[in-house]
Amino acid sequence: MGERKPNIKSLVRREDVDGLLKAATYRELASGSDGAVHDLGIPVRADAILALGTLAPDRGEQAVTAALRDPADRVRCEAVRVLHALREVGVLAQTVQWLPQKGHSRKLAFQAIMDLRELVRPSAVADALVHRGDDDLLGEEEGELILGLLEGERAE
Repeated sequence: MGERKPNIKSLVRREDVDGLLKAATYRELASGSDGAVHDLGIPVRADAILALGTLAPDRGEQAVTAALRDPADRVRCEAVRVLHALREVGVLAQTVQWLPQKGHSRKLAFQAIMDLRELVRPSAVADALVHRGDDDLLGEEEGELILGLLEGERAE
């Protein structure tokens, strides 16, 4: 039998940061009626990341950053939201190198970078986009992000 499902509300009430750090990696795989394997731990991980960002941003920083590579887009989105709230634009700028095109997390990271553009060097974002892991050409969203950041540079 696997580990017990963490109760995020209880962990937050008790301010159990260690429990939240463990919950941030919780997985519960189950076979569905369609034969596919589903991860029932996604909501737990997403809530744990959000709680860590609020309750213990310093202790949870590594877990939040690791959540950016979670296979579940929902978890990656929460990590982006936490980093945005903490104004960690440097980390977000690096994520554009490998956040997947599919899902909402990449678009959310772009929005966060634009919102925090006064804290980031446009060249750092452009460098991350150009040196991505795939060989795809830059898309429209990537181009708009770079142009939007450069527009702010010209205004100053």
